[in-house]
Amino acid sequence: MSFAYDPKDASPPLIADGEYDAKIESVEETTSKAGNHMLKLAVRVWANGHESILFDYVVVPSSLWKLKQISTALDKLAKFEAGKLEPQEISGASLRVFVKTRKDETGKYNDQNVITKYLKDSAEPGSDVAKDSDPF
Repeated sequence: MSFAYDPKDASPPLIADGEYDAKIESVEETTSKAGNHMLKLAVRVWANGHESILFDYVVVPSSLWKLKQISTALDKLAKFEAGKLEPQEISGASLRVFVKTRKDETGKYNDQNVITKYLKDSAEPGSDVAKDSDPF
């Protein structure tokens, strides 16, 4: 038996820049390469009739702003501000995300989707509604 695959699948299709329904599928507490506390998020994004998993990282303190956005979107800002928000409280949560494409100008790596903003959920997951305007 040989290992069968399609080389075209090595570069999955990118999600168009926009706002989408999402769900935080998992949150893993880990340590960054620099030795800082970090959360690794697996975020399911519904876009254009398809589902994609995007990974995002909340590194303390450099990208703690992401956890603040998530807390705000989930009405848990008071817990965040008190330093009492636990990672399991955001796992499984539905919200909205703004996705952008990060272009690799060096040509070493494929372009990739990144989450640039976490927003309050306004629709059921999978409703496939995208807003074309950039929230920034």
